Amino acid sequence: MSNKAMVDELTDMNNRRYMEWFIGEKIKKLEEESGTISCMMLDIDYFKQFNDRYGHIAGDVCLKKIAEIIRGCCQDNDVAAIRFGGEEFFICLFRWDRDEAVEMAETIRERIAECRFKINGEEEGAVTISIGVYTWHGEGKVQMDDLVCLSDKALYQAKKNGRNRVEVLP
Repeated sequence: MSNKAMVDELTDMNNRRYMEWFIGEKIKKLEEESGTISCMMLDIDYFKQFNDRYGHIAGDVCLKKIAEIIRGCCQDNDVAAIRFGGEEFFICLFRWDRDEAVEMAETIRERIAECRFKINGEEEGAVTISIGVYTWHGEGKVQMDDLVCLSDKALYQAKKNGRNRVEVLP
């Protein structure tokens, strides 16, 4: 498969094909080592309303900026970040414990909240994100779908508890 097939054209981030291939291989190695994997599911708060109000071009600019911030925070070789779909992003942190993952999640959340988007030449308020974090502690086998599902469950808890926050699945 070509590299082009593994990259999201809009955000220039890796995509779900990359996740299935690369992250899947890393998981196999960590299962053998009993290493930890922390995962984050990120979702832009009220993104549909943003698109409805400002239009899809502004929405694309917003997605590109958020992807840039996420990539800037994910420079470590043991971190893989992808655009999961729509306004959702997924990050896997290999050999990172829960506290380290939460610290990174808070950094990403804060940087995005501080970012201001210009629309039609005018400065607008911040866009916020909600983040769900789940850490697998190396017991037994783990499937990619499980990591996605559990971090997604934590994300929905963040949305339920008010958005613009990080929630951790115990």
